[in-house]
Amino acid sequence: MKLIDQSWTLSTGSTAGTVVNCFGMGDQSMVYVECDAGSSVNAMQFETALSAGGPFATVASTSATTTNTLRIMQFTGPLYYVRPRVQGVGGTITVALVTYGAD
Repeated sequence: MKLIDQSWTLSTGSTAGTVVNCFGMGDQSMVYVECDAGSSVNAMQFETALSAGGPFATVASTSATTTNTLRIMQFTGPLYYVRPRVQGVGGTITVALVTYGAD
């Protein structure tokens, strides 16, 4: 059963997406990082914490992604507070989190 479906749109100058509370739900998660035409990102980390103010730890990361490319990261475990963190965004990228769990 899908429990969380959250997306962020990040553009030039962005460093992190808004922190979202996932309420400790989910067994399996996937993060999609998609670069629009003419966009790129040097690096992207997906982070989680026990509180909205952190400290945050990286649960998944990917290196450079360029125009019209989709990267997928998978990881396990329940999530509490989450956010994407990016370095070197040029143009616009979309980061989406989908978390599933047992009924």
